[in-house]
Amino acid sequence: MLLPVASAEHPKISALWMLPSEDGRILTLYLKNMQWAEWYPPRPGKAAWAEVGFLAVCERAPGAYWYVAILYHEIFLAPDLTPVRLPPWPPSDDERAEDD
Repeated sequence: MLLPVASAEHPKISALWMLPSEDGRILTLYLKNMQWAEWYPPRPGKAAWAEVGFLAVCERAPGAYWYVAILYHEIFLAPDLTPVRLPPWPPSDDERAEDD
């Protein structure tokens, strides 16, 4: 796995979920990088960077057994470390009617 992070961070990265595509060409990873905990103090009553994770979408290199990240982005996690799922935007007509 080739991620856009410094090698010093590698021991501080843990995978929360790994989701391969059916054909094995794409791998979606939800990661926790505790390097951030050293850079920023925790909010009162919260564990250091408890809500922050990273999403990496990786593609298998042609003819290889390793992947390269084609997307690496910060995400927010719910307290039980699941990704926070937001409703689709724009809302459907049914959802708009519920808000009225």
